[in-house]
Amino acid sequence: MQEREAWWKGQKPKLEKHRVDAIAKATADLEAYQKEIAPRVAEEEKKRQERIKAAESELAKYSEQLPQKSNEWMAANMSTTKWHLLEPAAVSGSGMMKLVRLPDRSVKASGGDRQASYVITVHTGLKNITGVRLEALTAPEVKGNGPGLPEGGNFAVTEFQVDVASKSKPNEFKKVTLKNPRVDFNQEGFNQNQLVDGVPGNQNAWAVAPAGGVVHWATFEAEKPIGFDEGTVLRFIINQNHAAAFHLLARLRISVTTETGFGLSLPEPLKAVAIVPADQRTDDHKKTLLDWFGKYDPELTKRNKSLAEAKTPLPEDPGVTKQKATLQFVSNAVPEDSQLVRLRSDIEFSKKQAANKRLTAAQDLTWALINNPAFLFNR
Repeated sequence: MQEREAWWKGQKPKLEKHRVDAIAKATADLEAYQKEIAPRVAEEEKKRQERIKAAESELAKYSEQLPQKSNEWMAANMSTTKWHLLEPAAVSGSGMMKLVRLPDRSVKASGGDRQASYVITVHTGLKNITGVRLEALTAPEVKGNGPGLPEGGNFAVTEFQVDVASKSKPNEFKKVTLKNPRVDFNQEGFNQNQLVDGVPGNQNAWAVAPAGGVVHWATFEAEKPIGFDEGTVLRFIINQNHAAAFHLLARLRISVTTETGFGLSLPEPLKAVAIVPADQRTDDHKKTLLDWFGKYDPELTKRNKSLAEAKTPLPEDPGVTKQKATLQFVSNAVPEDSQLVRLRSDIEFSKKQAANKRLTAAQDLTWALINNPAFLFNR
């Protein structure tokens, strides 16, 4: 070991000098290459800034039209359909989810399950119920403002089920056949028809990314009118079994109608704006409408996407990437000589053995026994 230590004492400085020289050369090569491609990179960056400026101008120009477009959309979707907000009699969530009834008849959810089902039971005297509306409401206490629990406000409802029973036989539920599901906004690649396909575990029914942070809603038609003369018990089951973790509703509200031809209709937050004449709306009214329309409008989404793409930084030149990899490689510290490291380890082990003669003798005796032919034969 002493001989190897002496050799390494002279060898390591040579290797360290070689490393320093290699670093200097790799650094110089990188700087020279960057200087060589600088005009081309500058030209590409100039074009990128021009694309950003054009996209910003297009977005600003379109944004000026949003108030008018949102009012036109509101007028086109306003209906006289009367929706009856239901008062939950009992609420429950699967697993660790906790559901709480709020004064506005909405239900707030909290907890930590990856997937969950919410069950909401309602008693009503209404008869001839023709449709159901599910509102996914904003939740200020949630980081993304809802209506989903994730930071982005998204959720994923995989199945919406309604069961019905008479007040006289409240435990004899029958499943209601729902049809024509409509949603105000659906994530790309999702299909709201899967909300009522009888498959709670499907993955692509209703979600709202990237339009979180505002109210969303869905309406469903009952194939046959619902209700009993003596009173009706409704049980709503909201399955949220998407593979994405915690994509659950943070706050929701359910209402029903006895009218037909209600279509998508409007949720209560937007209906409260719609009933006020456009020239009499407060700043809060306008903000509520523009916030939602800004997430809904596909043209605005398209322009925002174009701006985001224009702002994407230029990709690093492949030559620069290669030069940086070389610099990183030669910058690695000179490793200790492997043979010397092994010798040092052996010396330390020998010292420990010498310090414990009884253990060493036992090890030697054991080794001798297990290699003795008689021992091997008789074991």
